Amino acid sequence: MKIYGMRNLTALVLTSNNLSGFLHPEIGNLENLSYLEINENKLSGDIPEELGKLKKLYFLDLSENHIGGSISPMLSGCSSLEYFNARMNVITCPIPNELPRSLQLLDISSNKVEEIGLMPRITEKRDVYSFGVLAIESLTGKHPLNNFPEGSSLVQWVEDQIRRNVDPTQILDENLIELFDDPRILLEMQETLNVSLCCVSIRAEDRPTMKDVVAKLMLIRRANNTSEEAEGLTPDLSIPSPSATDHNETPSRSLLG
Repeated sequence: MKIYGMRNLTALVLTSNNLSGFLHPEIGNLENLSYLEINENKLSGDIPEELGKLKKLYFLDLSENHIGGSISPMLSGCSSLEYFNARMNVITCPIPNELPRSLQLLDISSNKVEEIGLMPRITEKRDVYSFGVLAIESLTGKHPLNNFPEGSSLVQWVEDQIRRNVDPTQILDENLIELFDDPRILLEMQETLNVSLCCVSIRAEDRPTMKDVVAKLMLIRRANNTSEEAEGLTPDLSIPSPSATDHNETPSRSLLG
């Protein structure tokens, strides 16, 4: 297929096109591909091992097809993979432990897997990561399908904006800013985004527990109703991050500086 000869392709979206057949092994030729979305079609067969050649792939959505068989351990070759959605297929074999260490979200719900080898890795820390991504989407008004510079993800885009000291109003959803025309609410959104960024740290041990997240969010809300907040005194709401993240090798991220 001609599409597999487009070696400069960075994103491929073929959602809801009534495609049938199987995912061709030549997809491994798309060496610059970072985003692949082929959900809601009628694809069958196995997930090709050649996907493991895509070192830059961070987003993979194969959901709502008829893909069966197993998920090859070769997929561990996708060293940048963060999001893998294979729900609502007919996968039957156990999920291998040899999956990318970078993987943050794995959805294999509504398949026919009888034994999940990865079950020990599906932990609260992954739930915290998912919450962080959803919160960032809500606060920025941006969707993971948006086009971001150099094939980066939404999380990477937000981190880059903060690293460049971009004005927070250029990061937060302008509709939210207009709706809540109040400096205290703006501050609350900024602080909530800080907590959300801690939730999506690459290293699971650097993420807070969901209990800590709830406590921080409650503290942020209460702070807006105190006299200290009116005087410009805000409590320390940061969640410590003991080590730099793999995204930018910088210490704990903060929107407030």
